[in-house]
Amino acid sequence: AAVLGLVGAGLGLLLGAAIGRELISLVSQTINDLYFVVAVNDTTLPPSSVLEALVAGFGTALAAALLPALEVAGSAPQLALRRSVLEASAVHLARRLLIVSAVLGMSAGIVVAASSRSLLAGFAALFMLLLSVAAATPAVLRGLAKAAAAIAGRASPVARLAFSDIAASLSRTGVAVAALGMAVAAMIGVPIMVESFRESLREWLGHTMRADIYVTAPGPGAERPERRLQPEVIRALLATPGIADHSESRRVMVESPSGPVALDALKLAPKSYAGLQLTEGDARDAWPEFERGAVMISEPLAWRLQLKKGEPLTLATGSGPREFRIAAVYREYGNDRGNVLMSLGEYRRLWHDEGITALGLYLAPAEQPARIMPGLRAAARGRQALLIRSNADIRALSMSIFERTFVITRVLYWLAAGVAAVGLVSALLAWQLERSHELAIVRSLGLTPNGAALLIEAQTGFMGIAALLAAIPAGLLTAIVLTDVINRRAFGWQLDLHLTSAQFTNALLLALTAALAAGLYPAWRTARTAIAADIREE
Repeated sequence: AAVLGLVGAGLGLLLGAAIGRELISLVSQTINDLYFVVAVNDTTLPPSSVLEALVAGFGTALAAALLPALEVAGSAPQLALRRSVLEASAVHLARRLLIVSAVLGMSAGIVVAASSRSLLAGFAALFMLLLSVAAATPAVLRGLAKAAAAIAGRASPVARLAFSDIAASLSRTGVAVAALGMAVAAMIGVPIMVESFRESLREWLGHTMRADIYVTAPGPGAERPERRLQPEVIRALLATPGIADHSESRRVMVESPSGPVALDALKLAPKSYAGLQLTEGDARDAWPEFERGAVMISEPLAWRLQLKKGEPLTLATGSGPREFRIAAVYREYGNDRGNVLMSLGEYRRLWHDEGITALGLYLAPAEQPARIMPGLRAAARGRQALLIRSNADIRALSMSIFERTFVITRVLYWLAAGVAAVGLVSALLAWQLERSHELAIVRSLGLTPNGAALLIEAQTGFMGIAALLAAIPAGLLTAIVLTDVINRRAFGWQLDLHLTSAQFTNALLLALTAALAAGLYPAWRTARTAIAADIREE
């Protein structure tokens, strides 16, 4: 075990370094998209990371071998040679693990309920949830296999043999299926979370972005005060034929007792008011309050500062600190730190700043952005460089950034799925090969080579389906924890759960492909090997 641990840790270290180099570009792109420009020209592997990897691999191998070593050392030789003793112990352990599974599941619920804001507690609950599924899987597999043997056995004694053997070899099959079940649960839960985020973002963009064309001054840092549209450029843009109405905004960073916050001062067009999705407050009351000097805050800011509708928010204005009543809380995914909305008139009165950061332009009926945008660029040419984008272009760019952000997530969960698949294939290969003598006896009683191969594939395929059945409820619970607990506690926003068939199709393909692949070599070997050779080998 020590030698295998060192070899595995060394190979993992080399593979991890190679994967890390490839992931750097993905991480850099995400930082560039969401925060600031960064360039990574070199990669380094600290000696401490090398040591940690080697210790982790070596320690895991020793820990995995500890229980079997103690069991071998404490068993009588004649009992250790009997497979039935090991399998009887595995059945008793599976029953005890059902209790462990129930305890872990209840503990996960208690941790979530008792810790309303802790992100670490959310991850701990998710970990306990996955362990709960893994602990219950051997008993579930045994129950399914016994039920399948009873049902299929009425039609074929060979089918009864195939499924009964799965239940009778729980020490091998239970661990393999539990590992695959956890991986498949992650493959269900993570895509559901990503898809829920994607659809929530798409719906939010479609609901929030009401203008047909948006105009901003280019440059880094949207909150920098020097980013402003020149007054003569604004007049020229608004005089462009086809513009029916417009909204104005000024974005700056302001100080609060909890640190700097982004402030958007708005002068809204009539169509703009419907763009905000209020999660706290009634629009009929909130907007009149807003025009009278109250503010609205985004969900992330409300979560981070633990604020609610009706409570005061203190901001450092140009005239000194001042409290603003919170008229409403609104849904927002554009800034994980949160935003404050204020009427442009109130902002100018308190900060004495006449600048405009961006315009939202509403077109006359029957006008199209593609026809109006050249005129807008011509109006600004020679005066100020501007970013002029249509509503559709901004939404497409936002979704493109979203997809790039989650590329890393997809890469990592496919890596995890691959590791689980390799583990399953290895475990089932060992199980099938050690059954060569048993299969040879069955073949000597009349089972054809093709029948033996089909029996092996039926067993591994059934275990893949069993892993999937265990993973589906676990994956759904994982998705709920990721969307409603971890995302909420990490960023403060709420996501709507979205389920699609594709989220389960990939999991089905992984489970069946890994399971059937595990049976290919044993099936091929069994069909080609002479019966006498396998019997003599024992």
